[in-house]
Amino acid sequence: AEVGPGPDLLVVENSDTYWAAIEVLRNHPTVHPVGAVAWGCGTSFLAQIPTLTMDVAGRGPVTGTVWYWGDLDPEGLAIATNAATASAQIKGPPIRAAAQLWAAMANQPVQSPGTIAWSDIGSEWLGQELHAKLSTVRSAGGRVAQEAVAQAAIGEWATTVDQ
Repeated sequence: AEVGPGPDLLVVENSDTYWAAIEVLRNHPTVHPVGAVAWGCGTSFLAQIPTLTMDVAGRGPVTGTVWYWGDLDPEGLAIATNAATASAQIKGPPIRAAAQLWAAMANQPVQSPGTIAWSDIGSEWLGQELHAKLSTVRSAGGRVAQEAVAQAAIGEWATTVDQ
């Protein structure tokens, strides 16, 4: 869905967050570089990677950065890292972490503590600083769904994404 004139694309893992991001970014009072929001539909995002080089929301190929934000759990990070690798392999746009949105998850209550087996997945893609910030969730053996983050964080991220 188109949300502004910018070249960047925000891809979110889940449908509730997709609709929230559209609402926030279409109605945001300041200019931001995000031109469209896409629902990655969980692991289905990997099958969508080639479309990034063709057309997204009737705007043609993505000319900016693809910012990805998913659930903070091993599956969410696997989707992100696999998508980034897949896009690089076809010389598509870079897929980077929407760092401020991921970081906001560190301030949320850990869901399902003691039930998630974490590996070091996503550490390189997130970057050392962000990976360390999210260590409390991993050490608790839990997860944080992206829906736990306040919608206002999406607008705050969008206005600082290119700084």
